[in-house]
Amino acid sequence: AAASIVTPSRNLRLVNYPWQKEAWEFYRRYDAFKYGVMWRAQMMSRVRLTAAVIEPGGDEPSPLTEGVAAELMREFFGGPTGQSQYFKSMTTQLDVPGEGYVVAEDDPNDEDGKHTWAVRSNSELRPTTGKALVNGRNVPVPLWEVEIDQGVWRKLPYETHVFKQWRPDEEKHWRPDSPAQALLGTMRIIDLMLRRVMAQAVSRLASNGLLLYPSEVTFPPKPGFEKEPDPFTAEWLDVAGKTIANPGSATAAIPLPIKVPQQYIKDFVHMDFANTYDEKVMEILGFMYEALATGMNFPKEVLTGMGDTSHWNAWALDEQSIKAHIEPDAELMCQGLTLGYLHPALKSLGESTLMADGSEIVVWYDVSELVQPPDMAKAANDAREKHEISGIPVVEGGKVS
Repeated sequence: AAASIVTPSRNLRLVNYPWQKEAWEFYRRYDAFKYGVMWRAQMMSRVRLTAAVIEPGGDEPSPLTEGVAAELMREFFGGPTGQSQYFKSMTTQLDVPGEGYVVAEDDPNDEDGKHTWAVRSNSELRPTTGKALVNGRNVPVPLWEVEIDQGVWRKLPYETHVFKQWRPDEEKHWRPDSPAQALLGTMRIIDLMLRRVMAQAVSRLASNGLLLYPSEVTFPPKPGFEKEPDPFTAEWLDVAGKTIANPGSATAAIPLPIKVPQQYIKDFVHMDFANTYDEKVMEILGFMYEALATGMNFPKEVLTGMGDTSHWNAWALDEQSIKAHIEPDAELMCQGLTLGYLHPALKSLGESTLMADGSEIVVWYDVSELVQPPDMAKAANDAREKHEISGIPVVEGGKVS
C-alpha cells in the first residue's frame, strides 16, 4: 500500500531518516534540483481528481459525476483549486523525503462542518496528549499537533483525520523511498564541484597574481593606516577584503589608483598566475546535472534547456512527459487517496465502496489539461510548398473545408 490512516498514540514516533534531512538541504541549496522538483510539482498541479469505477475488462476506471463518491471528491481539499495545491505539495514530499501527510481538521469558522486541508511533512507533525469531549465526558486523549512556527506547536482537534502517503521502498514496503535518496552521491559531487568553482572565484578576487614594485617607492599613508608597518599593503588588503565581501562594487571593477615618480613606473610588474576556471570541472558539472535529471525522472531538457530541440520534438516531449513523468505519480497518489480518504469517508457515511454490480469505486485522475495538441501549421506549409496540398477550398455536402 502507498497510504495508511495514522492515529496518534503514546508509542508512535514519526521517523525522520538522516537521508531525508540531507535531501531537504540539497533542495534548499541547489537550484537545479529544486527547479526540477518544482517543475514536476507544477505539472502535477494541473492534474484533476475524480471519483471513478473500475469496470470489469475496462482499460482504466470510468469517471463518476453523480453520487456520494463524486460529491466527496468535489469536497476534497475544497475543490479543484485546493486539489491543485494538494498535488503540488504532495509531489514535492514524494520527490524529496518520499512521504507526506494529509491533515483534515474541522474548520472552526465554518458552520456547515467543512474541513481545512493541508499537506504536512514528517518533521512538522507529531503525537501528543490532551483532553477532548468524548461521549459527553472531557477525558485525556491522544492528539496530533502541528508546527506552525519555529518551535511553536498547535494541537489539532480530536476528530482530525490524518493519513500518510509514501513512495514505498521495494525491499521494505513500509519504509519510504525517494529518487533523491539514490542521488545523494550525485548531489554531493555537484556540491564539491560548485565549491571548487566558488573557491576559484574567490581566489581570483583575493589573489589575482602579484604586484612587484620598487622598495624605494613610498606612499603617503591614508587615514586609518598610519600605524601599519606597511601602510600601502595594508590599504591594498583592505580594498581586497571589501571586494570579496561585495564583488558587485566599483572597487571590484577598477584598479586601485596610485601616484609614483615617472622613473619608477616601468619597474611596477604584475605577475598573473592565470587562475582560470578548470574546464574539466564544468564538464563534470554538466554530466552530473544530466545524471540528476535522469535519476529524478525529469526530462533532461527541464534542467539543460530545450537546446536544438525542434517544435515537433518539443510537442513529443510533452506527450512523453505525461506518460513517463506525470501519470505514474498520479496513479500512486490516487491509490493513496482511495485508501486514505475515499473508502474511509464512504464507510463513515454508511456507503459501500462497491457499485451494485461489484465494481470498485476508486479515485482517478484526468490529465486533459496537460495534453497539448500538435501544431499542424508548419507541416501544412511544408506540404503546400511541395505541392502535396493546395490552398483551394474543397466543397463537400454544401460545406467548405
